[in-house]
Amino acid sequence: MGSNAKPQPRWQRIAVTGSSMLPTLCAGDYLLLRRTKRFKPGQVVLLEDDKFRLVIKRLSAQTATGWWVLGDNPAESIDSRTYGEVNSAQLKAVAILRYWPKPKTIKAQL
Repeated sequence: MGSNAKPQPRWQRIAVTGSSMLPTLCAGDYLLLRRTKRFKPGQVVLLEDDKFRLVIKRLSAQTATGWWVLGDNPAESIDSRTYGEVNSAQLKAVAILRYWPKPKTIKAQL
């Protein structure tokens, strides 16, 4: 029997809210993300937190059981320093491009 579930699109667009990723990303920036199952430290990712909210963070390090994620603005970020590591299944996509207001490729950095 076939499944009626629609496949997830490979590409996704989102608007940034909040200040946890300053100076890299600002509230009102629009991002293009690519869905993937392969992630590397330093990438900016979209993840689903434990309350099922979608958030943007940077992958800091892979652990034996998941990932440590951090915001680029530590004073304003709720991240792994607060809630610990995230499971790999919570990672949804990698940020590739900020396309508004000033287009810029988003590169991995540690």
